[in-house]
Amino acid sequence: MSTIVIDENGRGFGEYTNHLDELIRKSDYVVNLLPSTPRTFHLLDEYVEERSNKVSNSSASILSGDQSPVPPVFINVGRGSIVSEEGLIRGMDNGIFSAAVLDVFETEPLPSSSKLWNRPDVIITPHVAAITTIDDV
Repeated sequence: MSTIVIDENGRGFGEYTNHLDELIRKSDYVVNLLPSTPRTFHLLDEYVEERSNKVSNSSASILSGDQSPVPPVFINVGRGSIVSEEGLIRGMDNGIFSAAVLDVFETEPLPSSSKLWNRPDVIITPHVAAITTIDDV
């Protein structure tokens, strides 16, 4: 397994890229740890929209040369505002992501009416680091 880091300054470890498309194409898992800032707000929505349009306007697969044969799993433990619920669903429906593991959401708590609850390709975690009992305090 190798690690690909996306960082404006090239710091970190493993392979480095500053191109989101390259990162996602080469990944089995995309783990979001980004903070919520004006620059990261709906960061993946634009990417999903662009890639979805390429797929719908072409008979070609979104898979290309160095891409993993299965689209990556998106894991969000950073901030929920990185991708909208609609953008994430569109990304999974169009094969950009094969599944999602979500600990954070744009709207928290995740509304009971959310379509994410009923998707077999989504795992929702309870957003707790650990269960604390009164005896632990």
